[in-house]
Amino acid sequence: MSAAPRLVVSGGALGDQLLRLPLVRALAELGPLRLLAPRVTLVWVDLEAPSLRLDAAEAACLFGDGALSGAAAALLEGVEEAIVLLDGDALTEALRRRGLQVHARGGAPAPGVHQLSHLASGLVALPSPEALPTPFLRVSAASSAPEVLLLPGSGGLKKCWPAERFLALGAELQARGLSVAVALGPDELERGPGPERFVGLPVLEGPSLAELAALCAGARLVVGNDAGTTHLAAAAGATVLALFGPTDPARWRPLGPRVSVLNAGAGLAELPYEAVLDEVLRLIGQPNKG
Repeated sequence: MSAAPRLVVSGGALGDQLLRLPLVRALAELGPLRLLAPRVTLVWVDLEAPSLRLDAAEAACLFGDGALSGAAAALLEGVEEAIVLLDGDALTEALRRRGLQVHARGGAPAPGVHQLSHLASGLVALPSPEALPTPFLRVSAASSAPEVLLLPGSGGLKKCWPAERFLALGAELQARGLSVAVALGPDELERGPGPERFVGLPVLEGPSLAELAALCAGARLVVGNDAGTTHLAAAAGATVLALFGPTDPARWRPLGPRVSVLNAGAGLAELPYEAVLDEVLRLIGQPNKG
């Protein structure tokens, strides 16, 4: 007799989804799985089973006690257990009222514990975040990728190293004979820093996630803030320099052994340009001649 399928609920912004992705895949290897998650996660997990977008209209009924839509009913058919990788208890309680055994995994980990390790504890054994093999996205490296790709944006301005330092870094690397490009997503194009802040550097405006992942996979080095795009670069297997502050890299560092972190502590304005340049040159194997 085959095992009953389990429901896994995942969500969050791009970086949150990428940190959960190895866990969702590991759970899928343990037995039949149904997935309620944002579109990005559904695409990268690619289950051959009923799945539903977390933000779809058909999913709204799962948060209440009323009748289920056709898609929601198919998602829960035969399901006895759910793993909810979300903060908040509305969905957790609604699923319990429908008779499911629910394991809620929201909330913050203990100090010094990575978010992925916190979520996976007691569910499945995973390598440490620093040792997790990458790439874990199916992506082909873009032949048009620059040697160094700069990702100066983030969902929060406090998590951004100053744009003028990214510009100075790119100009210095160009002067050393390296090809450099800046990639800006929708947040940066809407609220800045925009293309006008990077005069002299090629700027890629609004590449799709698939395009950006391919560029990251083909780059020699990717430099970015604590942002979803930097997590994307790590997941694509790139060598990554992640700039942190004020968030804690012990909890939020991108996954994999090819990630280096510089931590400014309180704020990224305190992270000196020279420290970043030195680390970039170390990672690409060029001496800093001053």
